[in-house]
Amino acid sequence: MRQGDYEIQVLVHGRRVREYQHDGENFVEGRMSQQYKLRLVNHSPRRALFVVSIDGLSIMDGQSANRQQSGGYVVNANETADIPGWRLNDDKVAQFIFSEIDQSYAHLMGKPENVGVIGCAVFAEKGLVFAKFPEPWQPHPHFPGERRFGPDTRIKSRAFGATLGGEAESATVGTCADAVSQDVGTGFGEMADHRVTSVHFNREDQPACVMVVRYMGRENLTKIGIDLRAASKPQVAVVQPFPGNITITDCRPPTDWQGK
Repeated sequence: MRQGDYEIQVLVHGRRVREYQHDGENFVEGRMSQQYKLRLVNHSPRRALFVVSIDGLSIMDGQSANRQQSGGYVVNANETADIPGWRLNDDKVAQFIFSEIDQSYAHLMGKPENVGVIGCAVFAEKGLVFAKFPEPWQPHPHFPGERRFGPDTRIKSRAFGATLGGEAESATVGTCADAVSQDVGTGFGEMADHRVTSVHFNREDQPACVMVVRYMGRENLTKIGIDLRAASKPQVAVVQPFPGNITITDCRPPTDWQGK
């Protein structure tokens, strides 16, 4: 999905998953047990902060996501960052994987209300905030004061933007009428390497854009009318990509999670 200079993609086996537009929303198919990554693309001439949530939880700390306060990944101008999982620490993540609802990270953490949505709020830079950059780094050939990275760029922002209070989350997805039951979630998968380090980034007071991608199994995509063979077109339930505030710095693994 792309809005203006910014883009978020869902990747499976390194390839972009097909997106479907329906009733003003964007959908992708979530296939059970498939691992996936999120690709963040910055087409703009300056670096940007991507604040990402899955199932209403920040991928940085596992808390209810708030687009004004949650941390995120800084992506340099005209570069991309592939994000493979929930942040565990500065070196490791738990991989994203499509799962049964009762095995989704949100469900296991007692917050299943927004399963089935990926949110991405993108902020332009205006000053200094504590954030995370990958290692190693090298000077950018055109901007010596900045850092340059390869195609697997990943940068983590731990601190919060200039507007810490913010207003109550107002973005909603879909309606409650004739809701389809969500049939797939995102689990807390195997541990994987994904190293980050710190940079300074001061986000603008308001996001440049907020992108929302819904994911469902094939049967539910058909039910809501994306497949023309569907007999009816019920609406999907309301879910929030950024439902709350955060106080913890990394994602807390579910009970009994062993990293594999």
